Amino acid sequence: MSIEQLLPLLLFAGLALINFVVRLLRRRSEPTPPPETAPAPPRPAAPARIEVEPLPRRPKLMTLPEVAAVRRPPPPLAPPVPLRRGRVRLGGPADLRRAVVLLTILGPPAADDGGPRPT
Repeated sequence: MSIEQLLPLLLFAGLALINFVVRLLRRRSEPTPPPETAPAPPRPAAPARIEVEPLPRRPKLMTLPEVAAVRRPPPPLAPPVPLRRGRVRLGGPADLRRAVVLLTILGPPAADDGGPRPT
């Protein structure tokens, strides 16, 4: 480490140390107030207990077997519709060969600038 790099670091550390020492000296120079020896105020007496009647119990709720007997079974569901995927029919190997030859001869479209294609 060169002196040019070390000097700002030492300056910063020195300022922080001076700030700490000044705070410490100010705290020591302040007179400390004498501790208060006044007796604590007396606590108020606890209130008398009040007798309260317990709340009446709720009526018993239905149990699980009773609930199951009351419930209706869910309606039957319709069978799921099978998924159909549309396929492009090329006809056969001859049509596929013809499509590749056409793509090779025609090349890319004129509006294609060669940039990345959106997906």
